[in-house]
Amino acid sequence: MTTLLEINDLRVDFATPEGPVRAVRGVDLGLDAGQTLGIVGESGCGKSQVFLAAFGLLAGNGRAAGSVRIAGREVLDRPAELAALRGDRMAMIFQDPMTALNPYLRIGRQLAEVLEVHRGCDRREARRRAVEVLQNVGLAEAERRLDMYPHEFSGGMRQRVMIAMALLTEPALIVADEPTTALDVTIQAQILELFHELRGRADSAIVLISHDLGVVAGLCQRIAVMYAGRIVETASAAQLLDRPAHPYTQALLAAMPRLDRPVEQALATIAGQPPDLAAELPGCAFAARCHLAEPACSTQRPALRPLPGGGKAACLMLAS
Repeated sequence: MTTLLEINDLRVDFATPEGPVRAVRGVDLGLDAGQTLGIVGESGCGKSQVFLAAFGLLAGNGRAAGSVRIAGREVLDRPAELAALRGDRMAMIFQDPMTALNPYLRIGRQLAEVLEVHRGCDRREARRRAVEVLQNVGLAEAERRLDMYPHEFSGGMRQRVMIAMALLTEPALIVADEPTTALDVTIQAQILELFHELRGRADSAIVLISHDLGVVAGLCQRIAVMYAGRIVETASAAQLLDRPAHPYTQALLAAMPRLDRPVEQALATIAGQPPDLAAELPGCAFAARCHLAEPACSTQRPALRPLPGGGKAACLMLAS
């Protein structure tokens, strides 16, 4: 398999009046062409910031360090490289399409612009291709929809437009950041089915960012679990869901609603709060919330270690 995405020791800091916030603390990830990867974790764990940094889309007070390679090309903090790849070889689908789409431009103009810039299409050819892609993502009356504004679409329809925009140039890498969070369950199912179809129809690699393990379970081949800016476990989807190794992964799975549990049974919760990302966190960031924690967990930072059967987890208790 061809390695498409290589992230090495990625760190992301944000400057604030109270001092730097270390949102990403040394992440290593790899993704081959055609693979699907799920990134899961609580809100604020840094999962979105990893890929915003890779795409050069951090907020103005954010700074990234480390290495991000797309098809062997270093892109981190290299605007010229990113300008050549973003929207062409790599595309991102954002969580809220209403803020990602330009409210002042018709949908057809926004779609056509992608093809005019990256493929040199004239307006007629760009419009024809835009209709075709909207039909492929299941949007009815695609020709008429091109002349509408974003506010005239429902949430599910806007999300389909964002997916269509990402697919126009048939990119090698698609990153979907919480693409179903704001949608009702029926539309969520339709969007996830659409990703299934995309995976089968193209050789694009897909990264699905979510706080919901259930959403990624049916789509992704591999899953990486993040906590407090670091990856704490990564494995195939089947292994991670059947035999979670890290206490945090186990706690996330225990907190998921299940159809095979009695309705009256209360959902499990994870005690405590995530750590302050402005702090140093010398040991395991999950130690204060972990039922397995020993004194050493607060002072020794665990490295990702191989697991039996594949995968890796960062926990001192697994190594003992």
